[in-house]
Amino acid sequence: GTAPYTFNWGGGVTTEDRTGLAAGTYSVTITDVNGCTKTVNVTVSEPNAIDATILQNAGILTANQNGATYQWYLCPNIILVGETNQSFTPASVGDYKVEIMVAGCMVTSACETVSVLGNTSFDITEFNYYPNPVIDNLTISYNKTISSVQIFDLTGRIVKEIQPNSERVEINLTELSSALYVAKVTCEDKTQTEIKIFKK
Repeated sequence: GTAPYTFNWGGGVTTEDRTGLAAGTYSVTITDVNGCTKTVNVTVSEPNAIDATILQNAGILTANQNGATYQWYLCPNIILVGETNQSFTPASVGDYKVEIMVAGCMVTSACETVSVLGNTSFDITEFNYYPNPVIDNLTISYNKTISSVQIFDLTGRIVKEIQPNSERVEINLTELSSALYVAKVTCEDKTQTEIKIFKK
C-alpha cells in the first residue's frame, strides 16, 4: 500500500498500536491513501495463572505449581533459608507458606498449618533448647552431635553461626537486639530443624 495509513480496530479505536490487551482475538482493518484495505486478525495469549495452593501429606508440604522457583516461609514472614524446593518438610509444627515465581511473576500461597510432622529422622523428643525467651545464653542439646547452629534475623541474614560438634552447646546472644530470630540446627546425621527464638 501507499502511506499514510488509517487503522480501524472496531469500537471507535483507530490508533496504529494497542497495548495492555486481555487475551483474545483482535481484528484490524488497514486502509492506505488510495483506499486499498487489508484486514489482519491477531490472537493475544497469556500464560495460565500461577497455582498458589499447597498440598499437605503426612506433614510434608508441596506446592502444586510445577516448574517454578520456590521459597518457603514460616508465617507470617520468616524466610526459611535454603528451603527452595517444591516440597518442604517442616521440623516443627506451625504455619508455613511458599513464594512461587514463574517467568518473572510471583504469588504467595496462604499459610498452611502443620500439626503433624513428617520429618521422622529428627527425634524432636530428644531435642531441647532453653531458655526461650533468652536474655544472654541459649542452650541447645540433642542426643546426637550438633554440627552447626545458624541464627537468622527476620530478613534471612545470618547474625551468628557456630560449629560446636557436641551434643550440647551454649550460645551467647548478648550482642543481639531484642527481636525474634530463627535458629537453624544441623546434626551429624544431616537432619536439621528450625526454631523460633525470642531475644529479650
